[in-house]
Amino acid sequence: MRNDYTQNDENRVDSGNLSHVGFVVTLFDKDNNVISALQAYPMRVTQLDLSFFALESSQTASFELYYATGNRNIDHYDILVAYVSNVPPP
Repeated sequence: MRNDYTQNDENRVDSGNLSHVGFVVTLFDKDNNVISALQAYPMRVTQLDLSFFALESSQTASFELYYATGNRNIDHYDILVAYVSNVPPP
């Protein structure tokens, strides 16, 4: 992931270049049924049930997520970026 925001972007509420990104990951089986799983690592989950991390402007980062589930039939997943702001999610 890369942060392309700068202090000149409209959605900035201060002069900083730090962006917090909140996302939701959903796991599915081959029949497109949602698989129940708990995020095991990293545990940075907010009140909005978003996992998040922060990046400075132009910074890139790779990340790995680990989930705890008894289901071994994971076929695919969706990652939804649900929050981008210079203020951390609640």
